[in-house]
Amino acid sequence: MLVQIKNRQQILIFVALGALLFFVGDHLVLTPMVSGWQTRTKRIAELKKSIQQGEMLQSREQTIRERWSLMRTNTLSSNSSLAQ
Repeated sequence: MLVQIKNRQQILIFVALGALLFFVGDHLVLTPMVSGWQTRTKRIAELKKSIQQGEMLQSREQTIRERWSLMRTNTLSSNSSLAQ
């Protein structure tokens, strides 16, 4: 009977240590790794959006330059009497 109690205690100690190692590993390894993946995923999404906006601006470059030129040439004169 004494041997069975000692074996049972050893098994409980191993189970407790295993659970402790699992929680420490989760806290020190798994959680920071998942957080890093989520941060990286958000950054990649932001960069993709920025690239799409840049490509859109490049495709509309000529139109934007024409409108800007038109705005510059159609400004009011610095002479207030001519501007009125």
